[in-house]
Order: sequence, then structure tokens, then C-alpha cells
Amino acid sequence: MAESVVRAADDRRRPPASAFGAPLRLSLSRTPMVGLFPFGNTHSFVGGSSPDNSSRLPRMDLRDVQRQVDAYISQFKEGYFPPLVNLARMTEEVGELAREMNHRFGPKKKKADEPEQDIALELADIVFVCVVLANQMEIDLQDAVERTLTKYRVRDADRWERKESPQS
Repeated sequence: MAESVVRAADDRRRPPASAFGAPLRLSLSRTPMVGLFPFGNTHSFVGGSSPDNSSRLPRMDLRDVQRQVDAYISQFKEGYFPPLVNLARMTEEVGELAREMNHRFGPKKKKADEPEQDIALELADIVFVCVVLANQMEIDLQDAVERTLTKYRVRDADRWERKESPQS
């Protein structure tokens, strides 16, 4: 009895077997995501180019990102950290982003000798940990994001004032 309780506790801490060594198995179907949230965004990312127009790596959908993160982590004996450790990592990364945002846009300015951090990389660190958590729980982030965007489109369809469409 005690052995089964210990095994059950270990199973809760361990990521799924597919996360270790074997490639993450996600559906390969591609459904294009159309549009972004209708507020707080003056940039359009339709077309897939980065703001600095760099194209060092081929563009990836979220399933590709999940596969690459899984391949990266699977090369190490330790594999995935337990989910609560990754949640703590997420909190750390969000704190780093918050600190940089506060320095740039808030009342707390940096010390003269303190270097400026790259907000894009801070956001990417957060995405990385989100992907790690999704991989551990075998969540298809592509599908989850598509469902979330649909939820916002339906729920907030009439919530915000739309921009005037250009006359053709």
C-alpha cells in the first residue's frame, strides 16, 4: 500500500513519458490564425515578418516550437523539471519582464550603470516556460491558442469600438 502511494506521488511529479527522449506527438494539421486582439496593438504581424525584418530561422507555428523545446530538453538526463518548479521559473521570468517594463515605462528608473534588457527576449523566456509546461501536460498550444482567440472574438465581438475600415 505505501509503495503504491509513493509511486502515485512520483507519477504526479514526473512529466509524461513522451517528454523524455521520444519526440512530442502533436497533430500536424495547420489551421491559420487570423487577426490579433483588437486593443493595445498598433503593429500587424500578419505576413510573419519580425519587426527588424530578420529571418535567421524559418517561421514556426506553436507545434514546431513545442517540438523544438522538447528536443532541447530531452537531450539532458534531468529532462523536464517538475511542474511546480517550472511555475516558479515562470514567475521569475515574469518578474524580469516586470522589472524591465517598470524601468522603461514606470516611475522606477535604472541606475546609470545598469544595462537595458531586451523586452522581446524577456517575453520569449516566458513563452519558453509556457511551452515547457504545455509539453509536460501534453497540451497542444496551437490548438489552445486557436480556441482562445475564438473565445475572445466571440465574447468580445461588440465590446470594443472598431476602427473605421479604409474606403477602397
